[in-house]
Amino acid sequence: MRSVMTIIAACLMLFIACTPDSQLAGNSSETINGIIIASGNSEIAGKTRAFATVHVFSKEYWPHIEIDSQKHSDFIYVNSQQTGISGTFSFTDLRSGSYNLIVSDSLKSEYCYISELKVLSDTTIRYVSDSLFKSGSIRGTVQKNLIIDNTAVIDNTAVIDNTAVIFIPGTPYYVEMNADGTFLIENVPRGTFSLYLDYVAVPGNKPHSTSEPNKLIEKLAIIEVQSDTVSIYNQSKSQDGQD
Repeated sequence: MRSVMTIIAACLMLFIACTPDSQLAGNSSETINGIIIASGNSEIAGKTRAFATVHVFSKEYWPHIEIDSQKHSDFIYVNSQQTGISGTFSFTDLRSGSYNLIVSDSLKSEYCYISELKVLSDTTIRYVSDSLFKSGSIRGTVQKNLIIDNTAVIDNTAVIDNTAVIFIPGTPYYVEMNADGTFLIENVPRGTFSLYLDYVAVPGNKPHSTSEPNKLIEKLAIIEVQSDTVSIYNQSKSQDGQD
């Protein structure tokens, strides 16, 4: 009988040790793919690999524009923390909204990307995982004589000027397009991303100096990135199947 009680006690201690703190405190919680959502302060917190860098971006953040100049949204958030030997991190006092989380280990060139974490009022999103993966890259070509279906453009022979930028909202990833329309974004975590083009459309039938340029943002494609792989952006296919 004593041995049976000993086994029961040991199992009870094991259950307590493996139960998240939020559950022990009496709060309701849900765990999905290493993400624990529980009642508490509005924060994103958790534990990952030791001495990694954790980045949090609001979904509306555009990486190629200074934060003070981003007028497309009334709320832009970007922050980062370095984990210590414990691997813990915490971003507190967050406003309700959607955030992206990127964990990076620069020494091993490994990353993890978690998209669209929904932060509500008085909610804690707790990420618990030390699984990071090798990055990939995105390569493509944008046709500079794009036919633009937008009434703001004076005519449909507009061309893209040489200041165009390819970027992924809610992340730090962007690159200036080359003069021939090619681009390469490197060190992108594996995951699914929306690729955007920020450019000035110059009417093709008038000199640039006498024309009013049109600053435009265009969604190019939704593209999947795998570890140690170059993902190719194909403009013709993306336009046919976009949204």
